[in-house]
Amino acid sequence: MGILVDPSQWPHRGGLWCHMVSDVSVEELHQLARRIGVPRVAFQGDHYDLDESTRQRALDAGAREVSAREVVRTLDASGLRRGPSLQRRGLAGVGDLPAPMLPTKRLELRQWTELDRGPFARLNADPRVGDWLGGVISLEQSNTMLDRNAVQLALRGFGLWSVHERDTDSFIGAVGLLGVGPEFSFSPALELVWRVDPDYQGRGFASEAAFAAANYAHETLEVHRVAAFTSVGNLASLRVMEHLNMRTDEFLPNGEFDHPRLAAGHPLRRHQLRWWHAPVN
Repeated sequence: MGILVDPSQWPHRGGLWCHMVSDVSVEELHQLARRIGVPRVAFQGDHYDLDESTRQRALDAGAREVSAREVVRTLDASGLRRGPSLQRRGLAGVGDLPAPMLPTKRLELRQWTELDRGPFARLNADPRVGDWLGGVISLEQSNTMLDRNAVQLALRGFGLWSVHERDTDSFIGAVGLLGVGPEFSFSPALELVWRVDPDYQGRGFASEAAFAAANYAHETLEVHRVAAFTSVGNLASLRVMEHLNMRTDEFLPNGEFDHPRLAAGHPLRRHQLRWWHAPVN
């Protein structure tokens, strides 16, 4: 049967949306999405969500309309369905699913493992890191974050990667890409984020890993709006942005804004925003 779409009946962002799936392979699904102008970042683990205009382009390109129930049956029969159970199982549920690995000269950005739980928890409990991120978090919160990102990497192909030094296999930190929420004036975009063990800071690891993640967003996810932002006092992160040649834009020339999730008077509320620009070959 190939590519299938169900009716536009799911309300979202003021419109009606549908699901597009394949009964053959995920790669076939990616290929048609690319042909009709849907970026890879829109992939939801086993389907793409399409608005009404994009749905019509899919039909024009050869997709077949079926019922929503048939879409579910097709995914089940093909073995391509990735349901909510993976979210509940976390890292334990995605061990047999491929996740992107990004190698650099000195580092590997890779899927999380059980061996990462301890180092990640220590990183998240370190006030030298947590003070710039709204505070340290507990072991339970750290493990929940790790599980969530392992699922995100396996299902959607982006999120926070576990970063290791290639020569020693030492855990360096977490670097990756997160969706910018609708409450931010510059949404939609991907946020380039990093949290690096203080013992490894000052050696260019954050910049090296962040460059790999941003380039992956541009080349693979086909996203050209990649931002980074941090409190105006976080000089270490601002230096990483400078090393990456990230810049302001014409809509926010001085790069400053108030973080919408932080209350007025919060010491970290004032932020600096910078945009990634892919290097010209």
